Amino acid sequence: MGKTATGRAILSAAVSRGINAVPFKPVETGCVRTQEGLLAPSDTLSLCAAAGLVPDSDIPLDLVCPYRLEHPLSPHLAASMSGVSIDPDRIFQNFLKLRDGYDMIVAEGAGGLLVPLSDTCFMADLVQTMALPVIIAAKDELGAINHTLLTIEVLRRRGLMVAGVVFIKSQGDADPDNDKWGNAHAVSLHGAVEVLGKIPWIEKMTDAGLLDYGCTILDSLEQA
Repeated sequence: MGKTATGRAILSAAVSRGINAVPFKPVETGCVRTQEGLLAPSDTLSLCAAAGLVPDSDIPLDLVCPYRLEHPLSPHLAASMSGVSIDPDRIFQNFLKLRDGYDMIVAEGAGGLLVPLSDTCFMADLVQTMALPVIIAAKDELGAINHTLLTIEVLRRRGLMVAGVVFIKSQGDADPDNDKWGNAHAVSLHGAVEVLGKIPWIEKMTDAGLLDYGCTILDSLEQA
């Protein structure tokens, strides 16, 4: 929920400002098989909707989400169970095509930086190849400080740019300014990183409802 909510918020804000933006979800697991036998990537479809794009009409679905896997598991395991090999070069070529056609790419990973795509490639390797600044989507709950600081450390060890952190509230906590555990302050202080914004728990999440949060994130990025 956190990564996709953040991506939807940014895409909605970008579109509202006239930015030619596109989502990119290289791998999505847990896709539901339709009656036609196709795999529907729900996160990718919601990201496309936030960008005002209709897959396979405005843009090929295979371009924005080249690997769609049925099992709700780590990409390497979901791919193995489906008899699929994830090719990082195919992903990178898709990225280059999107980069040539759009002003902004909002790429969403699967799992975390050290989630394997294969026996030889991690999600972090893709990020490194694409050389994109990274926004960390962190759940604002117990354990967030440790998880987020570890992610920041991995990114910096690999020479990747940490653009900032967005905190996403858990169910039952609708106040975006209620920092129960001091997560945002601690991460900002010890990680020397900008907190770009907070997204509250939204029962019925819509792109319109995420717009203001996306605008806050974009404004924070511009000021950083």
